[in-house]
Amino acid sequence: MKNYRKCALLGIFLIFGLIICSVSPVSALKAEATDDQLKIMNEIEGTDITIGEYLQKAWPQFYEELTDEQKEKVNKWKKSWPKPSSDNSVSENENTRASMSTNAYISSGTNRIYYSGDSTVYGGTPRYHYIEVKLKNSADQTVSSTAYSNSESYIEASNIKMYPSSGYYTSNAWSYSLGPDTEDSDSAGPMYYS
Repeated sequence: MKNYRKCALLGIFLIFGLIICSVSPVSALKAEATDDQLKIMNEIEGTDITIGEYLQKAWPQFYEELTDEQKEKVNKWKKSWPKPSSDNSVSENENTRASMSTNAYISSGTNRIYYSGDSTVYGGTPRYHYIEVKLKNSADQTVSSTAYSNSESYIEASNIKMYPSSGYYTSNAWSYSLGPDTEDSDSAGPMYYS
């Protein structure tokens, strides 16, 4: 009877341990923009807006996953817009001395355009790390977008636009992190698709 209790107790601890190990300590969120989100993104592009306001309008699911403390930060933090691809530099936040490198990519294949971006935080592992990548046409309108968040130093997001119209396209990537607080952006293209 004693051996049975020990085995049962050991079995319970093993099952509990497996359950704990199977739960990921880091949550991740990936999303592709709907037509309504694309419309909102195009309406507010380049405006004087905070990151919090932008997320609430364009990507509410990414705003909702933030803690109250993180929401307070992004509600005060002015959003920057992706810079031209000719200005590819690593950004550095004056307060934390953390730096971030963000890269945008674009290529094409049969009946599709591939667009993606990656972001790396140097000088600490962020508590929150977000990247958004937009595919823009020659009229500077966002025609497709994807976003991803996690709490890793390196993250990436990618998507495919099927059967795009002929014309020039660019890929814009923008990312930010909290704890350390920093942001960066990059553009790739223009690339002609026919």
